[in-house]
Amino acid sequence: MKIGISAFAGDSGKSGISQYMKNIFKRLPENSDHDEYVMFMSNSDREFFDFGHERVTIVALPDWVGHPLINILWHLVCLPLMLALYRCNCVYLPAGNRRLAWWYGVPAISTVHDLSQLHVEGKYDVFRMFYCKKVLPFLMRKLDRVIAEGPGSIC
Repeated sequence: MKIGISAFAGDSGKSGISQYMKNIFKRLPENSDHDEYVMFMSNSDREFFDFGHERVTIVALPDWVGHPLINILWHLVCLPLMLALYRCNCVYLPAGNRRLAWWYGVPAISTVHDLSQLHVEGKYDVFRMFYCKKVLPFLMRKLDRVIAEGPGSIC
């Protein structure tokens, strides 16, 4: 099986989500002798997430693709095309509370981390709060499976 992975939102190890992603990415190839992985990420995160596994293909994109608004659009439009181009059988999005699409063309699973922005008034600007409160719940319903992460998580 070939698994596509969106490794955006890595923040070069500066966040809890990036540490979660780093630990997942290190161990995935060790859990199977035959699965292959295609990881899509910003070029600046390559050093942080590239562990040199022979069954992992890194697709490093220019850093400007990691800008939040551009990256949202990339996930909506380009990710499904990239999954088809690399012939992925499914996709894993380890930072689902940041980047999701409405269609992937393959089964999709995502980890959704702490959604404190829903409970902390003024945590983000109006546009990001709209995205978190209105767009993300719609996109989460498009996933085949969701892994909930964080205090008080409900699956």
